[in-house]
Amino acid sequence: LGREVATLIDEKKEAGEYSIRWDVPQSGIPSGVYYYRLLTETFSDTKKLLIIR
Repeated sequence: LGREVATLIDEKKEAGEYSIRWDVPQSGIPSGVYYYRLLTETFSDTKKLLIIR
C-alpha cells in the first residue's frame, strides 16, 4: 500500500524536543495524501500529511 518517498532522519538522537523542515518543492513530491511515521525504541506513531502545491 504505497511506497517510501523520503527518509528525513535516520539516526539516534538524545532525548529531547526536535523539529525538522522538509523542503517539499525541492523534493519533487506531487500533491497528495501521505503518511509519516515516527519510530523510537519505545514508541511508534503514524499520521496523515496533506501536500497541496
